[in-house]
Amino acid sequence: MSLTMETPAIELPLSFLPSSEETRSEPPDPPKETVPWYKKDIGLCLTPAVRDLYESYIGLSGDELTRHLYTTRDQAWSVSKYPCIGQWLFLSSKLPTSSAYATILTRTCAGATVLDLGCGMGQELRTMAIDGAPTDRMYASDLTSGLWEVGYDLFRDRERMHAQFIEADIFSDDNGLGELKGKVDVVVAYQFLHCFSWEGQIRAAERIVGMSRTGTVLVGAQAGSVTARHFELHGMNMFLHNVESFQEMWAQVEKNTGTKWRVECKPVTWKELSELRRLEMLVDFVVERVDDGN
Repeated sequence: MSLTMETPAIELPLSFLPSSEETRSEPPDPPKETVPWYKKDIGLCLTPAVRDLYESYIGLSGDELTRHLYTTRDQAWSVSKYPCIGQWLFLSSKLPTSSAYATILTRTCAGATVLDLGCGMGQELRTMAIDGAPTDRMYASDLTSGLWEVGYDLFRDRERMHAQFIEADIFSDDNGLGELKGKVDVVVAYQFLHCFSWEGQIRAAERIVGMSRTGTVLVGAQAGSVTARHFELHGMNMFLHNVESFQEMWAQVEKNTGTKWRVECKPVTWKELSELRRLEMLVDFVVERVDDGN
């Protein structure tokens, strides 16, 4: 059983927002009643599958489970005002929807090293753990540890989840990500790269390359556009890809780093996106390093 994402109606899909310095910044901090992406009620996000999953994993059910989820969401909201918190999207994982998930899970069970960039509360790593993957070779990274700590409360698994958290800005040379140079087999990056401009995404991808080795797989999805374009949100610059521009970006990354990657990406239509801030789709991707590492 996995924390598989089901798509509820959504009012603002971006889970992270970039700053002009190419690092994520917090959304505005007005009263939650005035925030357009804050949904007071859990509603359709608590599907029967999600309820069954949490009942099984954390041992709560019925009204007790519902109260726990509301309490934990309040904790998370006090840490960050991200739309993924306001919209309850943290309840489920997107990773099992990837075409590479079965392969990634098999490799992780066999000892692969996994890094989740922009991990939030860690639902992507939790779904792998629920599906049988050991967590002692997992790493999670975000700008601060606040949401990761709330994740322990959400999943009630501080004693079971052995992933190591690394507080880091991916563009900084002075953080724990440097210790993973050439050591990561799987990189999970959902709603992460779209936080940055075209140039910022290339820089972030080059950092990912630095942590990779032959056979490394990068998997994720991000906000996209039928026509690739720059996108400004609250004065912050980001770049929305289509399939062609994403492939073009990785061609540039290959040239800059002297590495070779197999790039698979596809548009994922999400009709609610077209009604909000002109976001038309997601770009789902699986990128695998195929050079010999020399």
